[in-house]
Amino acid sequence: MSMHSGDLHQEASQENYPVKTDAWMLLIPVMLTICGLFMIASITMDMAEQKYQQPFYYLFRQGIFALVSWATGLAIFRFVPIRFWFRMNGLLLLFSLWLLIVVLIPGAGVKVNGSLRWLDFQVIRFQPAELLKISLLAYLAGYLSKHSDRIKHQRIVPLEPLLVFALITFLLSMQPEFTAVFILFAVMLSLFIAGGLAWRWLMAFFVTGVMLLATLVYHQPYRLKRLSAVLDPWSRPLDEGYQITQALLAIGRGDWLGTGLGNSIQKSFYLPEAHTDFLFAIMVEELGTLSGCIMIVLFTILVIRIMMLAIRAKRLSMFFTYYFVLGIAILFTMQIIVNLGVNLGIMPVTGLPLPFLSYGGSHLLITVMLTGVCLRADYEIGIREHASDV
Repeated sequence: MSMHSGDLHQEASQENYPVKTDAWMLLIPVMLTICGLFMIASITMDMAEQKYQQPFYYLFRQGIFALVSWATGLAIFRFVPIRFWFRMNGLLLLFSLWLLIVVLIPGAGVKVNGSLRWLDFQVIRFQPAELLKISLLAYLAGYLSKHSDRIKHQRIVPLEPLLVFALITFLLSMQPEFTAVFILFAVMLSLFIAGGLAWRWLMAFFVTGVMLLATLVYHQPYRLKRLSAVLDPWSRPLDEGYQITQALLAIGRGDWLGTGLGNSIQKSFYLPEAHTDFLFAIMVEELGTLSGCIMIVLFTILVIRIMMLAIRAKRLSMFFTYYFVLGIAILFTMQIIVNLGVNLGIMPVTGLPLPFLSYGGSHLLITVMLTGVCLRADYEIGIREHASDV
């Protein structure tokens, strides 16, 4: 039996089997999305009033994004079997790479804050790097599910995904989008570890990746300044350390119970991009450190539930599902750690949103789509477990 055959086999009784979902895996993302809407409303009302004369401009847009995202995510859960991602992973990856090329074409891509990362579809600006996350995860899961035995026994070195990632690194560096390269590299390396790649190859890939990332940092002076600002942001509070110090001031001002929803000072006068990159800092300022702790607990429960789902898939020899879901858990973990690290001043400032909460349609759409994949995986794993018990 092939490594992925467990994913493709569907029991005849599937249509008669009642849908079961992990309540935590559904409720936590919904709760976080709703919390994000409240925070976006609080953060952006004054800014939207000044800029558009509509205080709920950003809230309305994010509300539409949320409805579309959750409609898409629930449709994926209900109607898109995991085998679709297995069969289409190559085409999805090629489509994502094509979009990464299109965004670099003069006149096609939209430049915002010096970065050429968006395609403008009038009603929404879409970020191709977000779609790349789901397509790369599906591709890596497909590759590992087919070649895991040979990788474990050192009969094959995964050169193909490495060449694919080299192309991705080149295209993302042209935007530039350094954070996505870092996160996707961490996800890929983690999946290689889960796939049983020999340690000497893992170390070789790790060292090569670190050297590549260091080269990207070295050739962009602003990245070096951001890295140095982390060491002592208070030495340059009006320069490279500005965003970090303002975020820390917001967090410190919130104390345990916060200043009250809508009462942030930092969002109004000092902290830029508060509704995207620094939503966590403003949330702690207004709702307190306790709210931040609760949010971290919710994220932790969600990631653990997804990890447990991956383990269940592996026990049933559903290897594509195992690697796909495991990759989603690692991706969520990395995004959460990086965003919170930036807000807490222990990582350099990046443009990475907080999953489910931060403003932005592309990121929310892909995040909820990945949640839909997890819910579908839970459903199909439940079918297999039910059949095994009969």
